[in-house]
Formats: sequence, structure tokens, C-alpha cells
Amino acid sequence: MSTQDGVSRFDPHELAAERVRHLYRHRDAGLWTNAAGGVFMVLILWPTFRLWTLAWFALFLGAHGSQWMMGRRRKGGTGLLVPVSSLGPHRLAAALAGGAWGLAGLSLPWLDAHQVPSVLVLVVVACVISLPRMAAMPDIYLGFAASAMTPLALSAIWLPFDQARMVWMVVGLVSAVLWLSARAVEADLMDVVTKRLDLERMAWEDKLTGLANRRRFDAVLAAEWRRAARMKVPLSLILLDVDHFKRFNDTYGHTPGDACLTMVGGVLASTVRRAGDFAARYGGEEFVMLLFHTSRADATLLAERVRQAVRALGVPHSGSPEGVDTVSMGGATVMPRVDGSPQALLDQADEALYQAKEQGRDKVVWGDVQL
Repeated sequence: MSTQDGVSRFDPHELAAERVRHLYRHRDAGLWTNAAGGVFMVLILWPTFRLWTLAWFALFLGAHGSQWMMGRRRKGGTGLLVPVSSLGPHRLAAALAGGAWGLAGLSLPWLDAHQVPSVLVLVVVACVISLPRMAAMPDIYLGFAASAMTPLALSAIWLPFDQARMVWMVVGLVSAVLWLSARAVEADLMDVVTKRLDLERMAWEDKLTGLANRRRFDAVLAAEWRRAARMKVPLSLILLDVDHFKRFNDTYGHTPGDACLTMVGGVLASTVRRAGDFAARYGGEEFVMLLFHTSRADATLLAERVRQAVRALGVPHSGSPEGVDTVSMGGATVMPRVDGSPQALLDQADEALYQAKEQGRDKVVWGDVQL
């Protein structure tokens, strides 16, 4: 997050995570409510289509079940960040769920006059009751509502004009109202979310550097360890220490020292940019980077870029043999196990950092984790 003119600016991945979390907040209730509506639809369509109605209901449950499973999949993750580019499956699941209602709407030309309003009401009600839950992401809700409503409007072409006009008026008015309502609900929800994220950020942000603090890092490390173990992908961790920082403070004072730490934090923030990566101030002049699904080779290259970028800042340091501020870095990479502990990864990175200092500082040293 950055702040400009007093207004918080959040990472789009962070806001996407909050939107997806709200989308599936009441997924169980949404599944059962839609299933109940599907049963009523079966009762309406049964006299006309008989066994075909059961086939439709099976498809209906499958479509809504797939959306429910998307929520279960999200719940099993860390919930920390959601790449904006990964929202496609959520859009598809919503469109399929809405299309299940729309498939029933295609039956209008074969129904009796007294059945048409019942089908119309059920589809509209399905869209209405889904609004509070899905309005956090209006584009996803639009996919659901459009998939449900469009077949109604198309099938009305083959109805008598009076019935067709009724269907088109209802579909048009309801669609407009739902879309405007979705935008209003989204605006209110995002206002609440951003205020809550502001408060949360105050609790886990390092005020000097703008990076996460140690408390936040501990929570993220545990969550990412579990996620990497579940997905069977490597997890890399890098500890970074500003060389001879006590001498720097003693020579130049604490204000320039704080400025130095802020610049180092800026290097980390500009380098660690993937949604699955994480940087934090570990304490004092120490920083940490956690790299999800990153091999030892890739993590070493990133660490070397950071080391060179800090050196390139050219911050004068008469107490350092190099004449400028430098950093020492120790890293470790592991394939986490569910029954393992992330402390082993942290300890090995710390040992590698100690070796980097022993070898003359301004180096990157990698350790091997034994689990």
C-alpha cells in the first residue's frame, strides 16, 4: 500500500483477495438457496418435460456445485493475495451457475401461459438473492446475471406478443436495477474494506520503511509454508543485514540511519513484486524476503540483484571498507512438508547470513536445509 494525499492505495492483488473472500463468504447458504429454487423450478417444469426436468436439475446442481467448489478452493489457500489474472475461473464458475438458470428460461415457448410468470419470477429471484454476495465483483455478477437473463429474453421471441412484452420489460428493468445496485453495493463494500485494511496495515506495517513488520512476517511464513507443502513447490527465504550499521549510526546519527534503512526497504519493495513474494523488516537493520514457488537458482539471482542495487545507492559510509553502504545476505530453499516446520528454513538462512558476514560481508551465501 502507498499513500497519496492522505488516501490509501492498495495492491490490486490485495483488493482482489478481499473481493474473492466476500464472493464466497456465504457460499454454503448460496448453494442451498439456489438448490431450493431449483427444486421449485423442477415442480414447475415437470408437467411439461418430465424426465428431461431431472436431467436439467442434475446439470443445475453441477453448475452451482462448481461455483461452491471454487469457494472451497479459495478457503483452502492463504487468502493473502489473489493475482488479478487468476480471476478467470471465478468468472467462468459464476457464468455456469447463471447459465443453469438461463437454461430453464429457454423453456418458455413450450410452457403454458400460467407457467411463464413462475419461471420468470424464479430466475429473477435467483439473480436478486445473489446480488449481496456477488456484488463485491460486479463483472462476475454481470456474468451470472447475463447468463441467467439473456436466455429468457431470447426465448420470449416465440411467445405471444403480450407475454413476450412482459418478459422483456421485466428482464430489462430488473437487469438495469440489479446492475446499478451491484455498483452501489460494491462502492459501499470497498469503502468498508479499505478502511479495515487501513487498520490492519497499521497493526502489521513497519512505519519507517513501509514494509511489513516481524509480526506480519511470522504469520505469512506459516501460511506460505503450508501452501507450498500442499502444492509441492519450493519456498525460498532470504535474510538481509545492513553491513556495519552500528558504525553508520555512530558516525552519522540516527536520522541518516533511518534514511538508509528506508532506502534499503525501497530496494526490496521494488524488487519483490510478484503476488506470491513478500518482504518485511525483520528487526533493526535486518530484512527478510520470502519467495513462494521460487527455486534456489532464481532466488539467488534475485538476492544478487538486491545486493547490487543497495550498493548502487551509493550511500556514503566511512566506517565500511567499501566506502558505501552494503548488505550481507543469507538464503535457503526447501520443499516444505506438511509435518515440517518453517523454523528450519529460517535457521538455515540465518546461518548462511552469518557465513556471509564471516566471509567479508557484501556477499550472498546460500545454505542447505536438512529436514
